Amino acid sequence: MGLKQAEEGGWVDRDGRPLRLWACTELGKIYSLQGEAFLAAKDYDKAKKLFHQGSKMATEGEDKSVEGEAVFGQGLSLHSSKDHHAARQVLSTCIEIFSELQDVKGLVKTYEAIAKSLESEGNMEETLQVLEKSVDICRSSDLHGKLADICLYLGSIYRNLGQPLEACKYLLQGYKAACSAGDVTLLQKAQASLL
Repeated sequence: MGLKQAEEGGWVDRDGRPLRLWACTELGKIYSLQGEAFLAAKDYDKAKKLFHQGSKMATEGEDKSVEGEAVFGQGLSLHSSKDHHAARQVLSTCIEIFSELQDVKGLVKTYEAIAKSLESEGNMEETLQVLEKSVDICRSSDLHGKLADICLYLGSIYRNLGQPLEACKYLLQGYKAACSAGDVTLLQKAQASLL
């Protein structure tokens, strides 16, 4: 890590960042990793607490990227525990963080999580709006893999809503995006959705 002592007496890393900030950021990452494990184990309350602690530490460490990921995990925990309203509030904070960072991938995954929360509550109109916004972001950022996923998701929703023309439109877009992405598994998924 290359430590050195700054003139004012505090220790800093080779980039001149105070070690206290580095330590807070690393703790934020650790809490988030633990949160992911508890989320996978379906212990949503514990996961939510760990992600919250990870977010708090990342904020103290002044690392917006780690904070965004921790807040995102907290939103997923809330969604998984079926607290959809709270999940969307937390995920809205993610939108702010990822927008500030200009993290397009973070924005897209957050919009997708919001859409799933809305869909869980049966709010299909808003679900479609959020997913269509994600499609626009993916197109403008050349995120072919995510574009394929989201188009396939939209196509599936439209199919379930009994709107075959819209379903076909999005499923075909998903297939084309999967071809552009060059991901064989995604391409197979797209091909299967067209059947």
